[in-house]
Amino acid sequence: MKPFTASRLARLAAGTVLLGGLAAGAAAADLDENCVVSVLNRNVQVKADGSWVLPNLPANFGEVRARATCVRSGVTTYGESNTFTIPANGSVNIPPIHIGPTTPIPTSLVLSASPTVLTTPGATTQLRAMATYNNGGSQTDVTGSGTSFSTTNPAIATVSAGGLVTAVRSGTVVLLANNEGTSGLLQLRVSLQGADSDGDGIPDEEELRLGMNPNNPADGQLDVDHDGLTAAEEFAAGSDPRNPDSDGDGLSDGAEVKCGRSACTSPLLADTDGDGVRDKLELQTGSDPLNAASVNWGAAIATMRVAPANFTLVVNSLTGSASVQLTVTGVLVDGTEVNLTSSARQTAYASSNVTSCNFGAPDGRVYASTAGTCDITVSNNGHTAVAQGIVQDFAPNQLGYITIPGFANGIAVSGDYAFIAAGSSGLQVVSLSADRRTPAIVASLNLSANANDITLAGNIAYIATTGGLKVVDVATPTVPRLLGTFSGVGNAMGVKVRGTTAYVAAGSTLYIVSVANPGAMIQAGSIGLSGQAWNLDVDTSRNLAAVGMGYGGLALVDISNLSAPVLRGTAQTGDARGVALRGNLAIVADYSNSMTSVDIANLAAPQILSRTQQSLGGLLQNVILSGNFALGADVVFVNGVPIVDISNPAALQPRTILNFPARDDNGMGIAADDSFIYLVTEHSSLQRGGSSGDSRLYIGQYQPRVDLAGVAPTAAISLPAEGTQVYEGAPLTVVAEAQDDITVAAVRFLVNNQTVFTSTAAPYQYTFTVPNGVSSLTLGAVARDLGGNEGAAAPVTVKVAPDPLTTVIGRVIDVGGLPQAGATVTAPGGRTATTDADGRFQIVGVPTVLGNLVLQASLTGGDGLVRTGASGATAPVLAGTTDVGSITLIEARWEDNFGTLWTTCDDCNTTRTLPFTFPFYGQPQTTAYVGTNGYITFGSGDSTYTESVPAFNNRPRIAAFFDDLIGGGGVLINDTLPDRFVVTYDRTRQYSQGGSNTLQIQLFKDGRIMFGFKGITALTSGSITGLTPGPNAPFQQVDFSATPSLELAAQTAIYEYFTSTSLFDLDYAFIVFTPTAAGGYSVRTVLAPVTAPVATLVGAPAGSSGPTMLRAAMATTTSVSASTLANAEVRVRSSTNPAWAGMVNTDAQGAFSLYGVPPGGVTIEVWRSGVLVARGAAVSTGKLTEAELLQAQLAAPVAQPKSGAGQ
Repeated sequence: MKPFTASRLARLAAGTVLLGGLAAGAAAADLDENCVVSVLNRNVQVKADGSWVLPNLPANFGEVRARATCVRSGVTTYGESNTFTIPANGSVNIPPIHIGPTTPIPTSLVLSASPTVLTTPGATTQLRAMATYNNGGSQTDVTGSGTSFSTTNPAIATVSAGGLVTAVRSGTVVLLANNEGTSGLLQLRVSLQGADSDGDGIPDEEELRLGMNPNNPADGQLDVDHDGLTAAEEFAAGSDPRNPDSDGDGLSDGAEVKCGRSACTSPLLADTDGDGVRDKLELQTGSDPLNAASVNWGAAIATMRVAPANFTLVVNSLTGSASVQLTVTGVLVDGTEVNLTSSARQTAYASSNVTSCNFGAPDGRVYASTAGTCDITVSNNGHTAVAQGIVQDFAPNQLGYITIPGFANGIAVSGDYAFIAAGSSGLQVVSLSADRRTPAIVASLNLSANANDITLAGNIAYIATTGGLKVVDVATPTVPRLLGTFSGVGNAMGVKVRGTTAYVAAGSTLYIVSVANPGAMIQAGSIGLSGQAWNLDVDTSRNLAAVGMGYGGLALVDISNLSAPVLRGTAQTGDARGVALRGNLAIVADYSNSMTSVDIANLAAPQILSRTQQSLGGLLQNVILSGNFALGADVVFVNGVPIVDISNPAALQPRTILNFPARDDNGMGIAADDSFIYLVTEHSSLQRGGSSGDSRLYIGQYQPRVDLAGVAPTAAISLPAEGTQVYEGAPLTVVAEAQDDITVAAVRFLVNNQTVFTSTAAPYQYTFTVPNGVSSLTLGAVARDLGGNEGAAAPVTVKVAPDPLTTVIGRVIDVGGLPQAGATVTAPGGRTATTDADGRFQIVGVPTVLGNLVLQASLTGGDGLVRTGASGATAPVLAGTTDVGSITLIEARWEDNFGTLWTTCDDCNTTRTLPFTFPFYGQPQTTAYVGTNGYITFGSGDSTYTESVPAFNNRPRIAAFFDDLIGGGGVLINDTLPDRFVVTYDRTRQYSQGGSNTLQIQLFKDGRIMFGFKGITALTSGSITGLTPGPNAPFQQVDFSATPSLELAAQTAIYEYFTSTSLFDLDYAFIVFTPTAAGGYSVRTVLAPVTAPVATLVGAPAGSSGPTMLRAAMATTTSVSASTLANAEVRVRSSTNPAWAGMVNTDAQGAFSLYGVPPGGVTIEVWRSGVLVARGAAVSTGKLTEAELLQAQLAAPVAQPKSGAGQ
């Protein structure tokens, strides 16, 4: 990132924000929305979850602290972090901020050293920093107490962290010290006793470095830059003899060195005294540039502004307070800006209505009182600015509810969807609606077990059931898919997941399960505990699992060794049903003794700190934490959620009960986001874990979801970095981080100051293809909040160069290793070559921007058969020669004679007698069972439509594309060919996603099996490609596209499982399985070479190579409206180029155009605010290099009910 001011800018972000969680340990409990964090006089409001972000801080200030001021119930407390350093052009994870005693800030800092002239290389001198404080006492030596040191020129002299200065070469430097933001400086000279051949006072080595003549004394007296100093004088001062104003303060070096005053300013520091006003302006306005306390602000300020200029404070009855931090900026007469928020810089604040708006620490903080309006006038020596304020009141309230089938035992929420563990009704998915007033069930999934609890980890739901742990893909919430089951835990009541490990509460046991592969989960460990395990929480930073064991109390388990967990201690709370952890605090949902706080600092001896009265805290089934509040699922109140302040764990304070008065229900499970509470209930039962009943989901609001304070969001581009080199035609992803005091509504991405894409949900990113014919691109991002306030990221400029290209060489051989002459070899981008007599080829000018190179070779033999092969993926050598090695030709071709149509039905299978005896894993097969869902089985037919590893492996199976397929051109079978049996799935739709999917399975008389793909759009629906000999077979999970050649052992299954996070990437490819003598298979994958889409930017026409243009319009269906699709985000993925991603916004009519789309199949998703609102698909039916107009209809992503027998 380029420097934008004299101080290079850095971005400081609390590590909790960047990591999407709370600060570690007690810090999370210390900070909340009642706190303001300050760093280097920059302030930011903390969010309710303890997170905050503060951008654009000046770097190179040495070690600093983050300080916090919190006001709760009229009591002000302070805290600070340990020291840290702000890096230039980056971000930093700061140490935790703890409320408590703070380190005093010096009023002045004096830096000294003896000697101040060093004469030999490596000579040293020790700096000494003396601080003066407000208490008026004597100076204190702080050299080794929180003081950091730096130098203006480390090429002349370096300084260690402890203040030891070491001479490097001759010259003059200014040494700086910083202690708690207060600075001191000292000028030091290095005068090495090296040769000075011409005696001009400048050592020979320095003259040579500056391009001077070491044998000419006259050049030492020249004033090349005309600043009033000779070269010799500049050397003595440490200034640049080629720059008349070395520090850029408006004063020439000569004017600063030969000032005619008793003390002169430094030619190396623009603001010698560090008061925010440059030296020249201080002289012009009559203040002392050497005294930070001497500033003529009245004359120095040209204009003044205050931000936010308009704000609304909403006082929540839960907290009783609201505030906003004003930032006052002075624009000085020399055009520079200075932060004037502090009253130490003579800024005063006045309120027109102190009953509504008054003031408190820190300076510029406005606090709300009673509802009303106010004008805040900020003044400084005759200059004024006004901020207008409104104060409003808010109290938690109910919004809506919906009936849930089954028995609602647990709930998890992500974005605008709720996922409910609903007893015998399995998983129920609820669309919450934007205003949370009209929720609706949009999908369900039968789990063949009673669903008792649920947790989310990214796009995966983990459900505790009577049949064990169920893992469900909810990346598309309207189409949940079961990925796997681990039945070894029995009747599970609670589950939490951290990373690839699930922690399950079942019976009287804590189970630990590896979920790295949901299709093949394994138990890592377990521990038996006393009591009934109801639920749990996990803190991996402490290697701790806390389990609510009913009458067994709270169990604290050490999970450092997953295979051997250890019970460290217990707390007898009464009847512990749920627990939430935060640092050394556990909040227990107790069914006998209400909400209970437990100090778990000493796991061996946990201490009960406080309990709420039953009449205020209820009797609880579960508990969650949000900011400083604990929210309980209760069975005592007439359908209410107790909200308890836990900021003082030793004295829990019930704040209110959020009531849902529609009827008297009993809370079973609870979830919350930053504004809303989600409570699942049962009408008559008091015990969680039921199967069927009369359940509901209630939604209430406990925090105001408005953004009226006028605080603009902050944004920063985290990728790419400033100055990154990119190449024409390469995909480039821009990633932005955005934060707001309430929430970010959207982030606009800009390229060369033109808006190109708007994202309404995190992660905020935009991918496009780098255009041709430009030397650089300027990337920008602007974040907008709910109040319409906008904050822009510092722009990032990337350098653009033409693709350096590469020359590709290799050799084509047959399966016996003999060279093959006359083979056609095709490289990415479409360039071709023909092999010579030795089978060798060379292709020049091959693109390097399309990823690793895969080359495909083909040859028609004398027998008329086409043999094909592909190289392994090879990283290109930029502007060099890339050797892809040998390409082995095998028989792999698409059979155009599809035979006769069998069916277009859903979830069907047919029995066919093979025209020959077919050996499968060494077993002769004469009958094949062809299924409509992309597979052939042996022994019995199958109609299963929900792909999973257990379903794949339940009988001998050949699965080219195991997915829920239907209709289209149907399934065609050719059993008349003499040497092969061919099944073709022609343009079949994916049941829920539609689209078009064409694939083929060929069974050869000699036992070979071939899969071919020719236009696939179901890239994200979930599918399995592979072979299995049947039940209990060991398996090998592979990535076919990354492993073009492999050997499979006898009686071993092989498969690749494609999901929404691992997209199908085998379109226009072949996979050939050839039997081996050992009873296994030799597996070869022949990939198609990647074709290059031509980039266009801001509607520019496509290049000469004729790209595909993708155009989609709103579907003419009542299930999706123009308003639903208007101004939404379109994301397009390609089946032939997995690295490519297309992103564009729809227009006001819900239509879009996207140029530069690769040929083949594409899948289209339309998103808004993190919710999938529509999807579509299209397939290019032309050649891979042919331009074509594709039409796609967008439809609502509604789950389609299934009536077939297959699950």
